[in-house]
Amino acid sequence: MADSLPSAPHYERAALYLATHYADAAPRVFENLTEDAFLAPRYRALFQAALRVYQSDEPLNIGSLIARVQSEQVDLKGASVTTLLIDEDHVESVQDLDQMVARLSELAALRKLADLGTHLVTQVYEQKQQKPRDLIAQLEDRAFEVERQLYGTNRSSDNRLFHGEEYVLRRQQGIAQRLASEKIQTGLSTLDKRLTVGLAAGQLSIIAGRPGVGKSSVKINFMRALCEAGQSVLSFTPEMGIVRDGDRLDSLLTRIPLNEIGRIRSWDQTDARHQLLEESIRAQSQWPLFVYPDRAVSVAVISAQLRRLRRLGIKVDVVFVDLFDRLRDVAVTQGKNYKVGLVLQQMSELASTFQCHFCNLVQIRRLGRQTNAKRYKPTLEDLKDSGSFEEMADLVLLLFREGYYNKDVPDNRIEICLAKQRDGMGGDSLWFEFHLNKELMEITPLEEREDDPAADAREASPSFVDDESTVW
Repeated sequence: MADSLPSAPHYERAALYLATHYADAAPRVFENLTEDAFLAPRYRALFQAALRVYQSDEPLNIGSLIARVQSEQVDLKGASVTTLLIDEDHVESVQDLDQMVARLSELAALRKLADLGTHLVTQVYEQKQQKPRDLIAQLEDRAFEVERQLYGTNRSSDNRLFHGEEYVLRRQQGIAQRLASEKIQTGLSTLDKRLTVGLAAGQLSIIAGRPGVGKSSVKINFMRALCEAGQSVLSFTPEMGIVRDGDRLDSLLTRIPLNEIGRIRSWDQTDARHQLLEESIRAQSQWPLFVYPDRAVSVAVISAQLRRLRRLGIKVDVVFVDLFDRLRDVAVTQGKNYKVGLVLQQMSELASTFQCHFCNLVQIRRLGRQTNAKRYKPTLEDLKDSGSFEEMADLVLLLFREGYYNKDVPDNRIEICLAKQRDGMGGDSLWFEFHLNKELMEITPLEEREDDPAADAREASPSFVDDESTVW
């Protein structure tokens, strides 16, 4: 019955062709499709072989796939890899890949639902004494699984209700997990005191602000604190790229102003700052920091990198996405709110699966440089038109700099609002002020600065060296 459903063999071929010819296409295929999406036996066998190449970290291309097929003697029903993948009458576009993947997933789901119908008929005719309630429960479990695979829903197929001792056991397990977990802190003491669980595993956070207000500065300071505390960080930078993001870390560590690093070509070869940059880069190489170099990022790419690190035995604590709006999945002109909600749901599942924290940098609408800027502080209302951020996020931080808008106010302060905290107190009125050194991308709590009279003098020297030794 399932085999008689409509299929799309041209999509099956095209998806495999693109996966073997474009580096960014492979994660989108192998992280979103299973062998069930390929109805034709030859393409299903070819998908399985290509998946094994992909999971082995060996470069996936037409040559490596042919070698794998030959070494494993994969049965392609008398056809060759090139014959199956290359169709001179159709030129495939990687721009259409997401549509192909979605359609293949839908067809696979339809075939599974058809199997449910067959299962229902079989159960009714062969097990006449079965209670309807039990049969409904079986069908419901299988339908939930199809829904989860197709739409990424987090709905559990476990329909039990917890009561009595089983309820007590589940609650005790939850408390034990909290006691055993370590609170991952941001490094900004004023903020960390108010965060109930910190950047908790399995949760999503949002750092939101208007363009230019300092989202990346906050992220860079978080990353430094996390890495120096031994927390592993996976960073995706679809907006800036690895070079510009690295420059910001270098500025923070070396005390060399960011604009000076941008003018490195004007430095003399004997300039001591060259050595400072080299030491900064080497220091960062010792951090548990993993940076994805490509700016073409999607949820499938993020999932692929998490799986790759897990295969290497590396547990990621925090994933940063800067900027969420630049993800391939949400950079669309139509249906953006729906796509944002879907991507956040997928991220939530990844956070739960890999027990890591997802921190997304989100841009809210731009404002002109207003003199009376105080009344333009962002609120959660500013996120409502941008998708499902407020609903899905466990933690929302909003940023504001009065000096950015008001030229009469010194631009050396940044305010962070603890707008939402699922596990504790939050709200649009909870604003905390920090000192901002724009040239060095450094953010510090005001009370720490006031209690440390040497803070201003220390800004002139690198943060990773002192008079005697390196402090890494």
